Amino acid sequence: MERAEKTEKAAKAHSAGALTKRRAAWIAVLVVGAGAAYYVAATTRPGEPGYYYRLMSPLVCAGLLVAEELTERILGVRTSDGTSAFIKLFALACIVGGKAFGLYGVVYRYDKLLHTVSGVLFTVVGAELYSCGRTVSPVAAAAFGVLVALASGYLWELYEFAGDTFFGLSSQNWADGVVSYSPETGLWTVTDARGTALIDTMTDMIVNLTGSLVTAPFIAAKARFSERIALKK
Repeated sequence: MERAEKTEKAAKAHSAGALTKRRAAWIAVLVVGAGAAYYVAATTRPGEPGYYYRLMSPLVCAGLLVAEELTERILGVRTSDGTSAFIKLFALACIVGGKAFGLYGVVYRYDKLLHTVSGVLFTVVGAELYSCGRTVSPVAAAAFGVLVALASGYLWELYEFAGDTFFGLSSQNWADGVVSYSPETGLWTVTDARGTALIDTMTDMIVNLTGSLVTAPFIAAKARFSERIALKK
């Protein structure tokens, strides 16, 4: 009886600690997101290319994080505290840091770095969602994680394409390859026959896949190790 009470108290303490960590993470997200929105509003003017797109970025970031919270509340599917913190940091680095503060043009290969990290992150997220506290095949969990990572990379490219199409931006670096345009013929002169946007998009997806494939074996190995520990107990 005494042992059961101690176990219950430890579980409650762990739950309270996890809740505190998540609240602290949310506060950090709101503060940084508000700062990013203020930065965009203070440094650009309405009507300038990409103004509303950049201003929307912190809102998109908040929306993604709210989706994570709703998934937990509605479906009862919860990621680990470490993964949850990783998601928040990644969202801030991508959408607030990259889009609002323009780090893509400041930090060398910032874009490729984030796409590689996204492969790692979403493979872990996918594996955790697939497992969802039950015993599953480690290979199946890792494979599902890879599929989630690929889907996330695809959706991100759609997001960038939308910004380029509707707001006249160059998130996919299509403008980097433009040499000239002839209004008479409607033809563009470019530096690469395939287009710099295509090369940028495909390399983004390749590094995303690379990060995912590197992570998947570790997930499977960790799951197998956990299974063995559980069996010994």
